[in-house]
Amino acid sequence: MVHHHFGNKDDLYLAVKERVVKRYKAVQSPQLGADVDAAQFVVQGMRVLFDFYRENPTLVRLGTWTQLEGETARWPSDEELWEMILERMRNAQQEGVVRRDIHPAFLLTMAGALAYNWWQFKASRKHLLRYFPNGEKLDDLYLEHMLEVFLHGVAGPELPRGESAGASSGGEET
Repeated sequence: MVHHHFGNKDDLYLAVKERVVKRYKAVQSPQLGADVDAAQFVVQGMRVLFDFYRENPTLVRLGTWTQLEGETARWPSDEELWEMILERMRNAQQEGVVRRDIHPAFLLTMAGALAYNWWQFKASRKHLLRYFPNGEKLDDLYLEHMLEVFLHGVAGPELPRGESAGASSGGEET
C-alpha cells in the first residue's frame, strides 16, 4: 500500500512531514494574521508552538529522529511560514519588544528550543520534576517560566545584567 500511494518509504516520510507542517500552519496562521501588537505576537506564538508540541507528541519523536539521522533538508512547505514568523519577529525588534542585538532567526531558534526541549526530555527528567507537587500543572508552569525567561532573561529584573563573555552578538546585518 505504501508503494501504491507514495511510491516508496522516503516519499511517505516526506508526506508525513508535509502534513505536520500544514497542521502547524493551520494553528499558527490565525495568530500570524491577527492584528496584535508585537508583545502579544511573541507570547502567543510561543504558546501556540508549545501547545502544538503538547498535542502532537509524535512530532517531537519525528523531529528527534530527523536530527539523529543527520537530516538537514528543509521540511516541505515550511519556508513561507518561517518567513512570515521572521518578519513578525523583526517587527517585534523594531518596536523594542525583544532584543535588537540578536538576529531574529536566533531568537526563533531559541524560542523553539525552549518549547521542544521540554517535550523531548520531560520523561527523562522525572527525577527533577518530582520536586513539584502539582504534577498535572507542570506543563503550564514550565510554559509560564519559559515565557518569563525568554522575554525577561534569566537574571530577572532585580539582578544586574552583565556583558556576555564571548564573540560578537550576531545581530542584524548592516
